[in-house]
Amino acid sequence: MRVPVPGVLEIEIRPGGDVKVHIQGVKGPGCLESQKLLEQILAGTAVHSELTSEYYEQAETQVQINVESRTGG
Repeated sequence: MRVPVPGVLEIEIRPGGDVKVHIQGVKGPGCLESQKLLEQILAGTAVHSELTSEYYEQAETQVQINVESRTGG
């Protein structure tokens, strides 16, 4: 299964084995979904999280509307 992760992930692996991740370019609660995905990949749990200003910005949504025109006869 391939799950696209939008934005940029800065991943730092520290000498003691701790992993620090900074998620950029993901607005709204989507960053928390990215965090959950990384926790699954790394088989770990976040010890500390900080929400950036991007979290409080409105996420962009895409809407597709299909309209079918029917004429009566």
